[in-house]
Amino acid sequence: MLDTQNPIPLYYQLKTIIEEQIASGELKPGAKVTSENKLCEQYQISRTTARQAITELVNKGRLVRTQGRGTYVAHLPADRPLYRLTGFSADMKKQGYHPSSKILEFRVIIPTADIAKILQISPSEAVILIKRLRYIDDQVMGLESTFLPFKSFSNLTREDLEKNSLYEVLIRKFDTIPTRTAINFEAIKCNRELCDTLQTTPEIPILHITDITYDQNDRLFEYSLTFYRGDKYTFHVEINKHQNENLLFVRKTDNNKEKNQVISIPNV
Repeated sequence: MLDTQNPIPLYYQLKTIIEEQIASGELKPGAKVTSENKLCEQYQISRTTARQAITELVNKGRLVRTQGRGTYVAHLPADRPLYRLTGFSADMKKQGYHPSSKILEFRVIIPTADIAKILQISPSEAVILIKRLRYIDDQVMGLESTFLPFKSFSNLTREDLEKNSLYEVLIRKFDTIPTRTAINFEAIKCNRELCDTLQTTPEIPILHITDITYDQNDRLFEYSLTFYRGDKYTFHVEINKHQNENLLFVRKTDNNKEKNQVISIPNV
């Protein structure tokens, strides 16, 4: 129960109790939280006190209100570390999530001139396009389009990339070890088509990420474009001033907007 003799405000006491329930696992991500009316009955408090506690937790991102359905424990954003070069599946498994992918396109195409230039191939050379929806615990996290030179990975189209990690397949069957990557980040607004695909709304920010990846022989072999839900996915980087493995810097674009570019050369 709440301590009415305690100088700590009642709403703050209630907020702390709910946070402790989330931290202990009593309230798991996705679980519905007791309604404000029932909280009032349970703790003998006013509706204003219950609402303030819930609102503060919503503002902190610990709870999510759903119109007409109630309030739920938020799923904390998945995190991608940028100090090591691993694939989406491997990163998520390390954090205890259950990653999965849905293949939207997996075919051989002639690339646009821009994509051919990035991959450093002739505009007439074919590439493999892999477009996948990325999931964590059955929740859509992002939309990823990957391009690889067909002549280097012609047998890749035989692989089941919904069940297997692309990077694991490249390492095991193509002697291609992802070793260095350059990543660009940009925050964008979500258009209607992308919102529908990512099962989100225009109010949610989207992380637009492009990266090019090199193998153990410093050969550029992959270019990818990814759109991640900003409320579901975060990135972090660790920088050691005594090492050159990880570099983080900000550059100015022509229109004077800032973009972060990370170059990471971790051990695989």
